[in-house]
Amino acid sequence: MYSFDSKKKEADVFDMGAVAADISKSVNVSNAKASLKPNGQKKEISGKSASGYDMEVTMDSAMGGNQEMMMTVTLSGPVWIVPNAPGAADYARFYKAAVEKGWIFSDPRAAKAQPGQAKAMAEMYHQIAAIGGIPYETDMQIKMGGGGPMGAMLAKLGNVTMTTTTNAVEVGALADDLFAPPAGYKLTTKK
Repeated sequence: MYSFDSKKKEADVFDMGAVAADISKSVNVSNAKASLKPNGQKKEISGKSASGYDMEVTMDSAMGGNQEMMMTVTLSGPVWIVPNAPGAADYARFYKAAVEKGWIFSDPRAAKAQPGQAKAMAEMYHQIAAIGGIPYETDMQIKMGGGGPMGAMLAKLGNVTMTTTTNAVEVGALADDLFAPPAGYKLTTKK
């Protein structure tokens, strides 16, 4: 993964396999619980008819890999999926394969700081991909908690809301140069 700084013409380079392996030391995915249930609602989003689902993903995570700093990360909220949307088959293939390889879908620095949140987000995408459509809107509540004083602090600091909306989907081949850093950028490999 490349993380670009266009002002400095620099890019940090991350080996996502190594990042995933590092994060897996802090997250116990065997205790993960995920559900994506139809709620019977329909909604028009960007000119498409979307079906409503209620999502909840719960995962245990140890801050910095320290098992004494265990916390629970929960993602919950409605997801609006357009079934059989253009590109849905590609979307499903990508996310299923990526999650099976342990990939995460956020900046590696943020994922290392909040490994439970990163893995829970990956599981959310995996669950959505299994439906056979594309999420045109999500409204996720991300909550963290745990036992003792640390749990109380996380409950106050870790609650975040994330809303995404898809405006349009284009289907077609992408040029290889879209996946490479621009000429002249300084590349720095990160661990």
